[in-house]
Amino acid sequence: MNSSSEINKTFKEFTVSIMPDVFIDRFLKIESLEKFTSEIYEKSKVGGGSIRGYRQRDIIGGNAINFAKTIFKLGGNVNLFVIGNEFIKRETESLFRSEKSNINIIEGRPGYTTALEIQNKNNKANIMFSDVGDLKKFNGDELDNEELENIAESNASVIVNWSSINEGNKLIKRIFSNSKNANSVNFLDLADPKSVTSRIPELITIIKKQKIVDILSVNENELRILSEHVGISNFPIDYKLSDIEYNTLELSKELGIQIESHTPIGASTASENEVYCCKAFEVNPNSLTGAGDVWNAANLLSMLSKFSIKDRIYFANACAALYISNIDSEIPSIGKILEYIESKKTI
Repeated sequence: MNSSSEINKTFKEFTVSIMPDVFIDRFLKIESLEKFTSEIYEKSKVGGGSIRGYRQRDIIGGNAINFAKTIFKLGGNVNLFVIGNEFIKRETESLFRSEKSNINIIEGRPGYTTALEIQNKNNKANIMFSDVGDLKKFNGDELDNEELENIAESNASVIVNWSSINEGNKLIKRIFSNSKNANSVNFLDLADPKSVTSRIPELITIIKKQKIVDILSVNENELRILSEHVGISNFPIDYKLSDIEYNTLELSKELGIQIESHTPIGASTASENEVYCCKAFEVNPNSLTGAGDVWNAANLLSMLSKFSIKDRIYFANACAALYISNIDSEIPSIGKILEYIESKKTI
């Protein structure tokens, strides 16, 4: 793997277009789910009241924002399209202060999320209560010709949170059919399609027949759902690395595209009947939200930069590990990522 300065110089050559969600996120950390639910129940019995002692924080988030923040922090250029208002415009522009980054606000109601970060000793989970705002109505018709031209000339076009967009399949066709950069890639992330499985058959048809999706990124739940839809053997709840590797490869064969799988225990990449899988770094997480977006962005930049498969997966794993173990959910620098990998003596 190259030095930090060499990687930074390479990453600066790429522009990534990302869309379309932005959320005002509130995170509530819960160390004991039993205590939390008991306190709520007791307060409800007496008509309400305050429950104190729970750490909370607010950020401007969402899959697109998290993805874009990572691209930006690692040195890449961002062409961001999100749905929001004047508040979102001010907050978002403050995150991406660079001549090479372009922020496009599509007027509408932003999303709102309350995330319960449950960190019981034997039960770690992230449960999000989401109000997607006007994201559900977005289908790409809101973009003018100049905006579509800018997207088409990017090194990568990224659509995230497909599951929250009612016409997500139309958006895929409108954006991914538009590419004019011969070396660009079209990258799709679903974001928990459990409640919208009726739209998956059309998505699969688009992927297999129209050939406009180059890379599909999935977490363990999405890998399980898609595997079921295409007839691959069940992905178990108590999965192992071998299960990730097998289902990633089989899903790639079935859909005919590159599949990137990221899970808490490991990651895998498969394309053209070949697969690579490796274990995740073991960390004590301080945050359970946004790790997939951070992993995706680091992986994509590494891919555009022609890292070896092993190097890019380790780079993405390290980036995500440092992110979730940081108490302030800060995206690590390239230097810190390389130092972390070296400290683990895995490359």
